[in-house]
Amino acid sequence: MTQPIEDQPALRAAVQAIQPGDGTEFGELARAVRAMAEAVHTPIELHVFSDMQRGDLASPFSDMEMPPSVKLVAHAVGDKDQPNWTVESVDAPGQFGAKTRKPVHVEAVVAGYGTPAAQRSVSLVVNGKTTATKM
Repeated sequence: MTQPIEDQPALRAAVQAIQPGDGTEFGELARAVRAMAEAVHTPIELHVFSDMQRGDLASPFSDMEMPPSVKLVAHAVGDKDQPNWTVESVDAPGQFGAKTRKPVHVEAVVAGYGTPAAQRSVSLVVNGKTTATKM
């Protein structure tokens, strides 16, 4: 919610402003904490509040590894058994020829955890414009 700072009122305001859904994927969080640990060279106590649903896990799992100087304290909140749909992976070219207008192949895996069998509609949105929708 902020850059690493020591301004107590700003830190309190950032914590008080947190709302459900403000979180991030655990791998992204771990990368940020690793970078912080390299910069500050002091012990870090990291408190993570999450519904602990599988859709938030990093792939690969090793991306969530924390440095030895970080103590992780997990706080489970909400109903972790609540149905959860997630985009598990996306395979797309890093670059493609916008000038040639040739179609490219994009593959996404959508997974459900604690969900009933269902068909879902998935859309590819590029720069705010829906370019394709599949069932």
